[in-house]
Amino acid sequence: MSTMPDWSKLPDDPLGFFQLAPNFDRKSLKRAYGALIKQFRPETHPAEFQKIREAYEVLENQNRYGVEQAAMSRFATAWENSNASNNNHGQSEDTVRAVVVSDFESAIASPEATYRRLRMKPSSPQDYFLLATLSDLIEQPDKQMYLKWIITGVREFPRDPGLLRLLTEYLGAFADTNIAFSTLITLSKLISGDEYLQVSEQLWLRLLKQVPFETWAKALQKCEGNLRFRSLRPRLAFTVAILRRALWLAPATWISARKRFLDQHGSEIDRSLDEEVEQLSSLIEYFSVNRSQLMGRPLFSTIDQLIEIHCRYEFEEARPKIAALCDEIARNSNALSETFPTYGDESENNTLMLVSWIAYDMATESGLGYPHVEDRRIQELADATVMDISATIHKLAKRLQRMRFTQFVLPFLVVAFAPMILCFGFSYWPVISIVWFAISLGLYFGLIRPYWLTPKADEKSRQLVLQAYENQWRPRLFRYVQACHAPASRSIQQLAESGELLGEKRLVEIALSYAEQDAAIQVFSRMQLFLH
Repeated sequence: MSTMPDWSKLPDDPLGFFQLAPNFDRKSLKRAYGALIKQFRPETHPAEFQKIREAYEVLENQNRYGVEQAAMSRFATAWENSNASNNNHGQSEDTVRAVVVSDFESAIASPEATYRRLRMKPSSPQDYFLLATLSDLIEQPDKQMYLKWIITGVREFPRDPGLLRLLTEYLGAFADTNIAFSTLITLSKLISGDEYLQVSEQLWLRLLKQVPFETWAKALQKCEGNLRFRSLRPRLAFTVAILRRALWLAPATWISARKRFLDQHGSEIDRSLDEEVEQLSSLIEYFSVNRSQLMGRPLFSTIDQLIEIHCRYEFEEARPKIAALCDEIARNSNALSETFPTYGDESENNTLMLVSWIAYDMATESGLGYPHVEDRRIQELADATVMDISATIHKLAKRLQRMRFTQFVLPFLVVAFAPMILCFGFSYWPVISIVWFAISLGLYFGLIRPYWLTPKADEKSRQLVLQAYENQWRPRLFRYVQACHAPASRSIQQLAESGELLGEKRLVEIALSYAEQDAAIQVFSRMQLFLH
């Protein structure tokens, strides 16, 4: 991507603005978006960031619904092609283009005459666009004429990108909740379900926050009864979007029915929806199971708010709230470690994965990144951490040696010599002692040690190491990660290198084997992005 974006391509050509191929995937879109918002951060370039964000959301929405990007690559060109296919009866392309230009010029010069002429026999998407625009001037008493002309145009040209874009923008800004549902129900009778769900999604999501859920669900059910679909993809994309927003409002039976629909058609879910469906499954598990199990823990309220805001609010509204909550978590490693132990159960791991997802999405979509930290600085921090950890590990190693002595040697002495001592003085004591010693060796090494003592000693060792990690190494690693201001992978890798350089490789590997499986440290590192 070039250094400076071509702003003239917005809003009509977001694909060209991001310099993406028509067959782009979500990953390439995010990469292009991330490169731009690093230049135009919301805090320093709010106007430019807003334009970039709007273009990103247009393409992201089209990608989710499986819209052919070639048809959307250029708004104006698509309209010209559409006009040519309907009006080019033996005329050259230049002639057709001239007709389009003249219609727009005549609309400016004499709007009433143009409106009367076009309404007699509209024949192209541009005609319906002009009729909708001019109706606001000519037929002011009827405030719904704009929408009526756009809907009529979509009925005639159901896959025209220009008209679909206009209808999406109109419904996205629809403010009158009194007639919103009647408008949506009417629209569901007039256009295909494939187009309907895409253009109306934002309005349905906004109404979900504004009206009682029962009213919303009844209207949606009525509209879905009117829709006819060409493919399953739009229904899957729409279901994922509304389920995520409705989790805090809908009854469990409604959520289960929608989730069952997704599960039944799992084979139809492609890569552009796969990540969202996976995250949705984790959200449903959190809401139905994990949430109640985490209640009462130090950071439960903060994390619950974080997940709810991410699910229910639009990006611009959610961004400052999520940033504030992540900042709170980033400053409180003690509360995070108390909320999530090193080896958590399934509910704790699922919640940590959700929090990590949310922090990553918000950071990447806001253009946040770790500050540049010199390698030497991280090495100094890692060296100090290794020395602190190795000192405690040496103490633990001595403790483990004493424990294993008592676990292995003392039982052997008891098994081997106690019976011999009891038999001391018998006439055949030497023979009995030799025979029993041989038997005791077989019993000890064949049965007692491998099947009883070793598992018991290993379990005790694991408990001691985990206790040392929880009480000593883990708090030190939290402080280290916070001081590094770098990704957890880079910080942990530097610890491994420092351990080798300082001659403590084996001991540091023991600590890192726990740290690499400690999801709370990974999350804590990601939260450092939001520190003010």
